[in-house]
Amino acid sequence: MQCNANTDADLMSLDINDAFYWDYWMQGGSTDTKSVTRAACTTNADCTVSGDTCASITLSYVTGTYCAPMNGWCSTADMDTADPPVATGTYTDGGSWTVPNSLNEFTVDCSASEEYLTWFW
Repeated sequence: MQCNANTDADLMSLDINDAFYWDYWMQGGSTDTKSVTRAACTTNADCTVSGDTCASITLSYVTGTYCAPMNGWCSTADMDTADPPVATGTYTDGGSWTVPNSLNEFTVDCSASEEYLTWFW
């Protein structure tokens, strides 16, 4: 498990499910194409992948600033109640997911990013 200078706590202290989740989504800990290494950032200029912005990402008590995709992590599409659900064309700001087999949430907040606020709203 790797830490970076932008994290507020030691990632080694996370429980095993949280640690695997962080490793998969943040540090490219899998060969799955969704598992990529997210760059640490302090400003939007640090994010070189198109569609990414500098976001605050939290899991349990670990918080850091990383480049995150604006579409999907910074905002989520609102869905109707049909089966299967259909996107309504509106979005909810922010993203938060329950970590499997954990009581913790993986939360993304892009509200400090002017680029995201301009893109989203």
